[in-house]
Amino acid sequence: LIVFLKIERIQGPVAYICLSFAGCVLVADALMHLLPHALEGADHDSMSFLGIAATLGGFSVLMVGEIFGGHDHDHSEGGIAAFGIANLLVEMLHNFVDGITLGVTWASGTAGGISATIAIACHELPQELGDFIVLRAAGFSTGKLLFFNFLASLTCVAGAVLTLVLGDLLATTVKSTAEAVTAGSFLALAYNMVFPQVMETINKTHKAPRTRRLAKLACLASGVAAIASMQFIGQLEAHGHSHAHGHGDGGHGHAHGVAHAEEAGHGHAHGHAEKVGHGQQEEVGHGHAHGHAEEAGHGHGHGEL
Repeated sequence: LIVFLKIERIQGPVAYICLSFAGCVLVADALMHLLPHALEGADHDSMSFLGIAATLGGFSVLMVGEIFGGHDHDHSEGGIAAFGIANLLVEMLHNFVDGITLGVTWASGTAGGISATIAIACHELPQELGDFIVLRAAGFSTGKLLFFNFLASLTCVAGAVLTLVLGDLLATTVKSTAEAVTAGSFLALAYNMVFPQVMETINKTHKAPRTRRLAKLACLASGVAAIASMQFIGQLEAHGHSHAHGHGDGGHGHAHGVAHAEEAGHGHAHGHAEKVGHGQQEEVGHGHAHGHAEEAGHGHGHGEL
């Protein structure tokens, strides 16, 4: 991708197609992943609260844009556009949510933890690609981009540690709120910053109306590919989650079955020993009194046999 971006002849088309892909990944992640997870199992009051959280997340991104560059999408004096800084801040929050998810799932069991780790790793592939594209378009060099992206990823560790400190229940509540805030910020980042940058790049690259229309169609195809990839990853995530649940339930049932079999076998062996012992004692002829006492002491056991 870096090689293509350095080829001057195709630099513009590669930039706006990749930016379109990145913006659609943000929108799809917000509407297909983050918000549905945040609202899962929520009542009406909780939904209202999460809606407010999502709105505040969107407003916070707009404020970042105003503070670091307003509506101007050109690079600032330091060489970094406002939407690049906003993208880093939003990615920090997103990684924090992933850290809480990993902490909760690993605390609940190894199978669930492994499934969640694989799902998040697959989910991060298009997300990280989109981040790279957005940060490059914002003016970050490759070295700075990798460095700041690494710093943003450290919030994942903070989310996992928070789970250990607060416990699963409280951490899950924090996770739902953070997911809603992240979803709102993703939508604001895509619609207010990334997509306008796509249009600006198209207008700078092409002058003829027909060529611009073709460029927009190419961006639309890129967006469809982004949504399809997020849908596919969501299906993998759901499959892994159900598999982990099924594996855990099956193991629990198997353990109950073994315990029941052991109990039945123990009872059978005990009853058999009592029966044999009683018969042997009667054959040897220990007397009617001893037989009567044993019958009284073990009458319930013989009745079950």
